[in-house]
Amino acid sequence: MVTTRSVNKPGRGAEVKKALKVVGWYTCDFVARNRKCLDCGYNMLTVELPLVDFSSMIREAAEGHAPEDVS
Repeated sequence: MVTTRSVNKPGRGAEVKKALKVVGWYTCDFVARNRKCLDCGYNMLTVELPLVDFSSMIREAAEGHAPEDVS
């Protein structure tokens, strides 16, 4: 794990800004983690949120309530 950020502790904020583009329409209760694969060095951003929020967010997106660029 390289960095961990949340809306409450955004640091420089790049990870949080990227995560907000994906889940910010639904919730700000998330943790964004910038990770690096130890084998190949690939960098990735993961967004963690409570399972209940994830389930509800997916349902709302399927019903057309998410912004068009997220669906």
